[in-house]
Amino acid sequence: MEQFDIAVWHDSSIVIDCFKLDDLIGSRENFLSVFRHDEDCTYAEARKVISTKKDNPIRVAIQMLYYGLVENYTARNGVFETGIMVMRPKEFHHSELRKLWWDHVNTFSCRDQLSLPYAVWKTKTSVGILEGRGHQNAYSEFRGHKHSRFSTANPLLKID
Repeated sequence: MEQFDIAVWHDSSIVIDCFKLDDLIGSRENFLSVFRHDEDCTYAEARKVISTKKDNPIRVAIQMLYYGLVENYTARNGVFETGIMVMRPKEFHHSELRKLWWDHVNTFSCRDQLSLPYAVWKTKTSVGILEGRGHQNAYSEFRGHKHSRFSTANPLLKID
């Protein structure tokens, strides 16, 4: 992907309107642009991830404890939607933001919207904001996911 100047990544729940791709790409100043999430707090989003069973509650809780107690990451730093990302792959791939973000997705919750705001804050990276929201914008149609929620037979991981 690094051979391209611009890349648009979207998850499987989204269909990009190819006729509006130029508008989506635009002239981006930042090497990564995403939509702003309706939620403005990573900790509140973590509660939603746990309550909707989108990931292991213990893993999410440990991640939030690490951010708050070890890193002094404060509340209300904003949350990003990552269903569509416009990026300059060469810069993004080699950035500290990408390295830290990927490390936290692998170490903690797989819910990337929990670790991206922290990684932006920690690396002091400026991220571009796309116009609209991930599920309501002029560039795509949201179709939804067809997957099951996080589930486990381990009773220790079922703590709410």
